[in-house]
Amino acid sequence: MYTTLTVWATAMTLAAATPLRFESRQTKSTPFLQNTVAWDAGAVSIYPIHSSCNSTQAAQINAGLNETILLAEHAKDHVLRWGNSSELYQKYFGKLPPYEIIGAYDQIVSGDKGSVLFRCDNPDNNCRLEGKTTRRCAIQD
Repeated sequence: MYTTLTVWATAMTLAAATPLRFESRQTKSTPFLQNTVAWDAGAVSIYPIHSSCNSTQAAQINAGLNETILLAEHAKDHVLRWGNSSELYQKYFGKLPPYEIIGAYDQIVSGDKGSVLFRCDNPDNNCRLEGKTTRRCAIQD
């Protein structure tokens, strides 16, 4: 009877202590989670178009960018499916490993677009160079 009482008392003590121990672990704050920021905080998901573009220019640039993203998604999916064994891949990229190509396409599709700015006001005067037309550079004189 003494052994049964000891086992029962030990079991009750452990049972009573266990939830408190787990509860205290769960309610403790973890220092590395207190001041976290979302990993993509500040990322830009669409290519910015400068206010120097009028509404027609902005619409044309936006349409071209949307088509570029669609083509890049398709090209990335093609490489993911076929790797570097397809004729199209070999035509444009030779025997390069597919990982670099997939990464380049993924940067266009999913990368942070904040470091790119499409402008229509020719800030660097490159559209005034010989051989460049204002129409090609989307500048209105």
